[in-house]
Amino acid sequence: MYYPNHFDEYDQLCHAIEKYIYFYNYERYQKKLGCMTPAEFLATNRKYMNMKHLESDYEDVSVAG
Repeated sequence: MYYPNHFDEYDQLCHAIEKYIYFYNYERYQKKLGCMTPAEFLATNRKYMNMKHLESDYEDVSVAG
């Protein structure tokens, strides 16, 4: 992406990087993520990931008796 291009100004480089990050997160489907984009995968699995995090927090707590 960057090597074949020559950027005369810093702003042009920043714009190209921002454009690529958007493409990577919202348009590039990944087989490892079930043919979803990273943004779709995160939105789909956020609730599940938060629940698993809470479960692991409770597993670490021992009940004094």
